[in-house]
Amino acid sequence: MTLPRNAPQNTDTQNTHPQTALAYWTVGPCQGELRSEDLPAPAQGEAVVRALYSGISRGTELVVHEAHVPTRTAKAMRAPHQTGTFPRRSSSVIYRSE
Repeated sequence: MTLPRNAPQNTDTQNTHPQTALAYWTVGPCQGELRSEDLPAPAQGEAVVRALYSGISRGTELVVHEAHVPTRTAKAMRAPHQTGTFPRRSSSVIYRSE
């Protein structure tokens, strides 16, 4: 995957933090999109880390990406700061989660 040309860039290396980040959202079974997300300023003792590359692990992240998260475990699988809901499958309908 390549980043879009308008991906957020932070060229100021002083004591500032980027205002936005590029986030990958799974929006349906095996479908994803890149979204710009607002970043809060880090609290005291926290740091903002810039990741150059990422991927989908063959474990939990692939289960989410393929929309195979069991309803009975979805609440326990949520990340602490996760927004949106897990995509899910239906026999003939694909639900878009946001």
